[in-house]
Amino acid sequence: MRRIIYLVVCVLLFSCNREKNITVELPEHISQPVVEFYLQPGKPFRLLLTESAGYFDPPQVTPIDEATIEVVHAGKIYYPTPQPFGIDTATRKFYNYSTDKNTVVPLDFDNDFFVSIKDKNGRIIEGRTTIMRPVVIDTISFFTDDPEKAAILVKFQDNPATKDYYRVIVVQDSITGEGKWDQVFNDEAIQSELGGVNSGYILFQGSKVIVQLFHINKDYYDYVTSTKNAADSNGNPFAQPSRIMSNVTGGIGIITGFQPTEKKLIVQ
Repeated sequence: MRRIIYLVVCVLLFSCNREKNITVELPEHISQPVVEFYLQPGKPFRLLLTESAGYFDPPQVTPIDEATIEVVHAGKIYYPTPQPFGIDTATRKFYNYSTDKNTVVPLDFDNDFFVSIKDKNGRIIEGRTTIMRPVVIDTISFFTDDPEKAAILVKFQDNPATKDYYRVIVVQDSITGEGKWDQVFNDEAIQSELGGVNSGYILFQGSKVIVQLFHINKDYYDYVTSTKNAADSNGNPFAQPSRIMSNVTGGIGIITGFQPTEKKLIVQ
């Protein structure tokens, strides 16, 4: 009897088709404007304005041309105009709209900047921001147990009474040189008022480095972390889809402002 039951179970198992093809209908991608606008005092108003792309679209950057852009601040209006693709060496970001070199972002940490963008198809993207007050780098030190490589410790004054967000960038040789470290973090990562953050062993002994510290707002912190999470989950079937956190309406992207502090030194 047991043998008969065993044979029946085997027949049922091998007769079952355990493969099943599932077709998933993906929604059609609707293109949206994407804006990255970084305001830095003393620099021209520069931004990158492009179209979003679908997941299966060829990897390419599609600029949005002929848009009208207004930046309203303290009773004045500024008009960035279309430009050939360029790169801002301070932010290491591309742009395709800019004011002329004499029309620069004013040094103002108190008043809002209102941005309105209208493209030739009538789409409107809007947002606002303020420029964060800079935080001065207090000390930079290196430590190593390796004769060739070193880690870096960047210390600065954090205000314990406020919730603050930061970004530190370390590049080698020049501001357009190889990026060695790029980290965003909030003040929970800082253990004391005169706190700091440190990297791994990423720098070569004797190399020249430039360290930039950015005091950033929560909007920019959320934008950077969400874009990183989206990139990390891309192609991973076990990762949760990640939504880009934006501070604009009518599109995707970020409008923010900062005044980085910078130090140049030799790793030793």
